[in-house]
Amino acid sequence: MQSDGKAVITGYPSRYNGWLRQGIARVNTDGSMDTGFFSGAGISLYPGWIARVNAIALQPDGKALVGGSFQGYNDRPGSALVRVNADGTLDPTFNTGPRPFTSV
Repeated sequence: MQSDGKAVITGYPSRYNGWLRQGIARVNTDGSMDTGFFSGAGISLYPGWIARVNAIALQPDGKALVGGSFQGYNDRPGSALVRVNADGTLDPTFNTGPRPFTSV
């Protein structure tokens, strides 16, 4: 839950109220999709694996650490751990280079 009452939700790639959201989304206080949080392609999976987000840690600056079983975020490398900006885009200042498969 963020300080503005919005909730960042995670899990298996899926849809929320008809919106395709690959592993991460944000919902407004009334439960509607927050379209200002754009996760784009979301998490991507290893061939033969089920991609999922296992954990998220919201940071005071509005960014979030996202961990799980995945190989990238928004079509950029980021095995198992990425940081996203408050608007859902990938934070390029966080080291998201390729790493051996692991699950956070």
